[in-house]
Amino acid sequence: MGRDGQNLVTSSGVRQFNDENNPHYLDLAAFEFTEPCEAHPDLKERFFDLRTVPPEGRNADIVFAVVAGFPSKDQKYELEEKNHIGKFKRIMVCQPDPSSYDPALLCLRTSEPLDFDPDGMSGGSAFVVQVVDGEFRAYFAGLVVTGGQDRFHIIKVGHIYRFLAALI
Repeated sequence: MGRDGQNLVTSSGVRQFNDENNPHYLDLAAFEFTEPCEAHPDLKERFFDLRTVPPEGRNADIVFAVVAGFPSKDQKYELEEKNHIGKFKRIMVCQPDPSSYDPALLCLRTSEPLDFDPDGMSGGSAFVVQVVDGEFRAYFAGLVVTGGQDRFHIIKVGHIYRFLAALI
C-alpha cells in the first residue's frame, strides 16, 4: 500500500521454499513486486533492499536485537462497517539466547515475558546490532518463524538470502 493509502498493489507471483527436511523453511515465500514497483516508483520505499548480510559470528558479538511484528489479536479488521484495517505493530528488544536447537535459526530472548499473545508475529522482521571489527553495525538478521512469551526463533538472513538468490 502506498504511503497515501490510495494505491494498493498485489504481487504478480509467489515462490515458496519446498524442503520437507526443514519444516521452518516452509514458512519462506518470495512475492514478486517488480512490475508494480516499476509502474509506481513511489512504492519502492516500502520494500527492504537486501544487499548485505551480517557476518557469521558468535552470539556474543550481538549487542542486542529488535524484533517487530503484528500479533493477530492486536489487529482490527473493520472492512464491512468502516472499510478499515487497523494495523498495530509490536517492537521488542531482545538478547541472543544460546539455546537455539537449529543452526539455521537464531533464538532471541525478550528482556521480560511478553504481556500479549505473540501469535501472528511469524514473518516479522528481526534486526541486530553487532560488533564487527570493533565497530557497532546494524543488520537485518532474519524473519520470525516461532514465538512464545519470552523468546522468538528467527530464520537467519543468510538462509533467506540464499533462498532469494536461487530464485534469480
